[in-house]
Amino acid sequence: MRFDISSIWNLVSENGINDQIEESEQKRVRFLNRIIFINALLALLFLVIDISNLSFDGALISLTTLIFSSILLALIRKEFYKITKWAILFFIIIYISSLAVMTGKNSGMIIYFIPGILFPTIIFKNKKVVLVLTVLLLFALFGVFNLTENLIPRLKLSENELRFYSISSLMGCSIFTLLILWYFRKTNEEYEEIIVKKNKSLRLYSEEVSIKKVKLEQKNKGITDSINYASKIQQSILPNEKKLTAFLSNYFLFFCPKDIVSGDFYWIEKIETKKYIAIADCTGHGVPGAMVSVICQNALNRSVQEYKLTKPNEILDKTREIVIDALSEGDKMIQDGMDIALCCIDTNTNILEFSGANNPLVIVRNNEFMVLNPDRQPIGKYSFGKPFKVEKKKLENDDCIFMFTDGFSDQFGGKKGKKFKSSSLINLLSSNSKLSLEKQHKALEIEFINWKGDFEQIDDVCILGFKI
Repeated sequence: MRFDISSIWNLVSENGINDQIEESEQKRVRFLNRIIFINALLALLFLVIDISNLSFDGALISLTTLIFSSILLALIRKEFYKITKWAILFFIIIYISSLAVMTGKNSGMIIYFIPGILFPTIIFKNKKVVLVLTVLLLFALFGVFNLTENLIPRLKLSENELRFYSISSLMGCSIFTLLILWYFRKTNEEYEEIIVKKNKSLRLYSEEVSIKKVKLEQKNKGITDSINYASKIQQSILPNEKKLTAFLSNYFLFFCPKDIVSGDFYWIEKIETKKYIAIADCTGHGVPGAMVSVICQNALNRSVQEYKLTKPNEILDKTREIVIDALSEGDKMIQDGMDIALCCIDTNTNILEFSGANNPLVIVRNNEFMVLNPDRQPIGKYSFGKPFKVEKKKLENDDCIFMFTDGFSDQFGGKKGKKFKSSSLINLLSSNSKLSLEKQHKALEIEFINWKGDFEQIDDVCILGFKI
């Protein structure tokens, strides 16, 4: 059988290593195996030399070192890594110190402390443990140095033996030091390789992220452009300022969508002497709310123009019917719909007729308000749906009429982060009613901004105020 040194070296290096321990610990164990094996080989060499020179004291030291090294390898094989590490420190501090004191300063045993001081850095990963042990080894070095300077050696070694021990100690220390330096260099190279690989991976990942970011930005731009275009379409459906001014003459509109497009909308229609005005809040906000609002606006138009209905309650009944039919044409019934305040004002008689689905109408007269309450049911699929009722009021000069969705009253804000509430909104509208409608509009905007503060707007806001 051919004597293969590399195979033996690899076999010794892998002593006690398995896949269950982490890679960094595997490196430490390999280093320990190699250090202990080289120490055992040196001890065996010195043992042979000592016996041939009839140096029985030296032979005893070499034999002890050889036995101790064998025990350490056996401990590693049984995976007693921690015990092995502490045993090595014991060997450095106790055994080497004792030999240095027994053989004297000229034997060169004390120089084994030089590689020994570096051992904690390699075999332990806890930084505090490494620091404490390094300081301990330095104290041991200085202590042993002083003892060898002042004490007479217990072992009487001949001049040749001292020379031999001095040379062998220097050789052994050099081997161990070189092996430690090689370990540090190898570890550093591995770390550099890991860093290079990670930097490469990060660079590739960064490039990939950049590409994805560009694509995402393009997609977002496409979506945003589409939503902005949808907003233009929605604005074209809603009555413009010119049409509103011609229709109401004295009014304000506080319209503040949460997103680019809105689920809230306002609607006007005139048939002979009657003016129809509606403020509606469709289910949801953003794109879904806007899509539902188109369906609901179309339903209102059909109820008045196609079915020729004139009573607000009848218009809401028919609108509900049209909306339910529109949202149930697919395989699945959609539970969306709208809340609405709808009024009809006869310009000849100043009679106001009101019907509502969850949204009220408020009339402020001489700083006092009247609330026309709606039916507690939506325009849409509802288990307890019933015909809408109608309420009539004779309007007087300087009456302020307010119609609104729940976006303002449901907004969280203030010092405690609570909802504004509909009662607070009605009181606010009533207290500002003596102001011009333009100033009322401004006051509402300021109040909403101040109340919301740093809180996110949760819903679309739509408030219409006007005088006849």
